[in-house]
Amino acid sequence: MKNSITAKQTAKILNLHGKGKSQREIAEAVGRSRSGVWGILKRAGLVKAKKAAKPHSKSEARRLAVQKGKKR
Repeated sequence: MKNSITAKQTAKILNLHGKGKSQREIAEAVGRSRSGVWGILKRAGLVKAKKAAKPHSKSEARRLAVQKGKKR
């Protein structure tokens, strides 16, 4: 069973984020993983999803497109 984050922990995460603490510091303070903290902040609209990295070259872009089944 997944350990649910409590309303009290959520409030503490949001409070610490408002005080400028890093996600690592917040995770340590509430006893949760950094990804768990990130999820709470994301649901609260305080962080955005990470963007996929762009290819470094045209040949890498073609290779990635082929892997995804797209033709270029």
